[in-house]
Order: sequence, then structure tokens, then C-alpha cells
Amino acid sequence: MQLHIPTLALVAVFVTVILGALLLFAWRRDQSTDALAWWGVGYLVGGISFALLSARGEIANVFSIEIANGLLLLGYSFLLAGTRAFSGRETPVTVFLIAPLIWLTAMQVPAIASDIDLRVIIVSSLQFGLIALMAYEFWRERAEPLLSRWPTIILLATHAVILIGRMIVVMVTPIMSHEDLFRSPVFAVMAFGTVLYTIAFAFLLLSMSKERTEMRHRIVSISKKGARSRISRQSAIELALCNSSVAPPKSRRKAAQ
Repeated sequence: MQLHIPTLALVAVFVTVILGALLLFAWRRDQSTDALAWWGVGYLVGGISFALLSARGEIANVFSIEIANGLLLLGYSFLLAGTRAFSGRETPVTVFLIAPLIWLTAMQVPAIASDIDLRVIIVSSLQFGLIALMAYEFWRERAEPLLSRWPTIILLATHAVILIGRMIVVMVTPIMSHEDLFRSPVFAVMAFGTVLYTIAFAFLLLSMSKERTEMRHRIVSISKKGARSRISRQSAIELALCNSSVAPPKSRRKAAQ
């Protein structure tokens, strides 16, 4: 059975946009952190990027190559900002522009603009750097006991390994043309894997956010119970002291005898 690539590309676009909207909706319900908002925007930008990439040959190359890959890297930058926000760290505005500007600057070199292999290697290497930073941000906060943290790190590490493999394959077996790339079974498998990865990553992000919220609620609940228990004990002690201080005189004389 062959995968219909245009249909698969359309599915990837809609799935990415829907997941981005889901992340933004979750952020509207829980605004204790901006991480969900960053992740949601990153997914929406990635959906636009997939749509432009899928329209290769139907629209101008400046949109389907330069702008599309620039938006893809911008979406990854938003995901990195969300990961840092989840760890309580802010992200400078310049970080969002580094990877897209490197890509757009590289496209001004004629040798790179005309060579699909070099373009794939540059985009893949920039993606690898951003994913490695995301995995590191999650790993450095590993002391926080979130069940979904390690599956997320493993998923990001797997994605990074796949990107390395893609760069090696491109260097060993160069791509002949755009048509060969988009009609090849390898591209169909990559597109299908991207859909699965996108879904899994979004739900892991939602799971981590939910786990943290539930853990904080448990801590607050335990603190309130502890405070009430301390207040009850203190009240009992004060009541006992008060009763002893107002004891009847006869009781005091008997106690003295």
C-alpha cells in the first residue's frame, strides 16, 4: 500500500494547527505559566510552514523554500521559549531570530540556494540545535518528579538522532531534484513520522503541564491541612491554659493540700 503524499501533507497541516489551538485553549484555562502559550504559537507557526512546504511547485519558491523553512525554524524557537518558560526562565527576543536569520542569510549564497542537499543539511542542523536545547532544558529540571518528563526527553533525543541520520543520508546519497524528493517513499515515511511525532510531543507537553498543576494543588492542600492541624492544637493548648487559670478556689486549695 502506497501513502498518498498530498493527503498526508494536508493531514499534517490540520493536525498541527488543531494541536496548536488545543495548547492555546489549555493555556487559557491555566495561565500559571506561559509555556503552553509559547508551545501553542509554535505549533500554529509550524502548521503554516507545513502548508507552504506542501505547496512546493504550486507557489513561488521564495514562499515554499525560504519563507517556509524560516517559519519552521521560528516555530522551533517558540517551542524552545515554551520549554524555558516551563522551567521558569525567560527567553530574549533575539533567540527567536537566530535560526531563521541564519537560514535566510545562507539562502543569499547562490551555491546553497541552488543545491537542495545543502539546504536540507542547513535546516536539519539548525533544527538539531534547537531540539538539543529543548531536551537540555527539560533534563536540567529533572529533579522535579514529573512522570512525562523522561518520555519527552527520549522523544526529543530520538528526533535529534533522526535529523543526524537525515543529514548523513543526504551526504551519502544526494537528492537529484525536488520531484524525486517529494515522490520518494522515504519522504512519505518521514511525513507520516512527523505527524506521529507532532501528536505525541503535544500530548506529552499537555501531560507535563497537568502533572505540575496537580502536584502544586496537592502541596497547597497538604499545607492547608497542616496549618489547620497546627491551629487546632494551638487552640486546644490555649483552651487548657485558660481553663486552668479560671479554676474554682476550692479546687486550687485542694490541689495545694
